[in-house]
This record gives sequence, C-alpha cells and structure tokens, in this order.
Amino acid sequence: LVHLEPIQYSGGSTHEAIESGYSRLLKVDWVDTPTNQVVAPDLAESWEVSKDGLTMTFKLRKGARFHNIDPVNGREVTSEDIKYSLERAAYDPGSLYQATYRSVDRFEAPDKYTFVIKMKSFDAEFLTLLSGVHGWIVPKEVVQKYGNLKTVLIGSGPFIFDKWVKDVVVVFKRNPNYYIKELPYVDEFHY
Repeated sequence: LVHLEPIQYSGGSTHEAIESGYSRLLKVDWVDTPTNQVVAPDLAESWEVSKDGLTMTFKLRKGARFHNIDPVNGREVTSEDIKYSLERAAYDPGSLYQATYRSVDRFEAPDKYTFVIKMKSFDAEFLTLLSGVHGWIVPKEVVQKYGNLKTVLIGSGPFIFDKWVKDVVVVFKRNPNYYIKELPYVDEFHY
C-alpha cells in the first residue's frame, strides 16, 4: 500500500484497502459468480438514461452521511459531492482515470438529490465504468484541509478509517451511521 489517494493509484491493494470507507454513485453486485456482474445502486437510489444515451439522471439516496469526523462531521452526502468527486477523477491532472471520462461533456447537480451526466457521445460501458475504483465519493472539505487523500480517508462507506501502519495494517471500525442500517455485520476489520 503506497498511499490512500484513490485517483492517483491504480494498484489493487490501495482500492481493496479503501473500498470499505468510501461509497460510489453505483456499485457492482455479483449475481451468482464474480463473472456475472450487474450495476447496482449505491449512493444513487435509481437512474434513467435518455433514449439517445447522452443524458444520465440519478436520484440520490436521502440521509446518506459522511463519517462523523472533522471537517465534515457527519453531514449529508449531496449531488455537489458527487459532482466534485467525479470532476476530480475526470479532470484533476494527477488522476490516472481521466480516460474513463473521455465521453463526458459535463456533470450537473441541479438539486441536492439529483445528479446528471451529459455525454458527448454514447458510451455503452460508461455505467459499468462509473461503478469502478475511480468513482469513490469524497468530501471536498477533506481535500481542501489536507491537500490530498494520501494519508486520510473520510467517506460515507460502511467502515470508518481508524489507522494505517505502513507495510503492516490498515484498521477500519464499523460506521454506526451507515445508510444501509443492518450493515456492516462486524465491528472492526484489519486489512
């Protein structure tokens, strides 16, 4: 594990370690085997794609909150957070995932619970790509406070980042305010 910055590392170890601390707009669910995958809601409750495939409109889950840690202190995740995070992955000069968003014209946050992606051209793989490791939703305040996410992880996922001992362990604790109330099932895990 080199660092915790999701848009600046493509190695599996970073994303395996941080995936429990962040949420995405969409995620991949396995129907019955790892090769039989479907795109499923995560922070988005539902979505529609226009007939021409150039406009994707997502309705966001109400009540999803970032971890109760400074500087976000448990505030609600909004469409502005989705917009910020995906623009960061798409346009930040340090992002390794810019090519994933080559078909995107722009991101829009018309209201708190609606997020829109306008495409330049139809991309049949885009919804699946959107559920990938570059789509973690991060709070702008954390990036502003720390300058990057290399040593900090504050998201809205099922687990809260507790500590990282380089080359030894990353420790996560259960998020008591996770938006899927019955999850997670364990109180702590070490990666």
